[in-house]
Amino acid sequence: MDFLFEVGAFFVSPAGMSHLAQILVLFFFIFAVLILWQQSRLMRRNLEEIHRINEQTVKRLSLVQDLLVKVRQDANKPDANLSFLTKLPGELREITKMMKNFEGEFNRMADSVNQKEQVTRAIEMAQRGMKRTEIVEATGLSAEQADTIVKFHGPDSA
Repeated sequence: MDFLFEVGAFFVSPAGMSHLAQILVLFFFIFAVLILWQQSRLMRRNLEEIHRINEQTVKRLSLVQDLLVKVRQDANKPDANLSFLTKLPGELREITKMMKNFEGEFNRMADSVNQKEQVTRAIEMAQRGMKRTEIVEATGLSAEQADTIVKFHGPDSA
């Protein structure tokens, strides 16, 4: 029982609180690294998906271009069979849909990168001693996010 009392007394002492704070900061940084690593994996996966969509779009655009070339060639022939033109509107709708998906993914990735830049900027501002309100105004982060950043990265956090 004395051992537990001594451990409890240690963590309440100034030295114990300092060690506890260091452990908490260490866990915070480990958590932050894990989140950034996960975001990196997600962005890599998104980029691969965008490349795949882009390749499909290029193939479909090539098919449409080939169809248009064929239309030009066949239109000049007196016995032209233009039945393949019925496929063209469907192909164009599919390409439009793929391009909208591509645009949505690109915008989502841009938002993610922008959010990371804002957090990095907020951390730098907190390390320089700026207050929560200044960080919120400069970065657009929420007050809760700014509070957390100031708490863990402000000059008093060490």
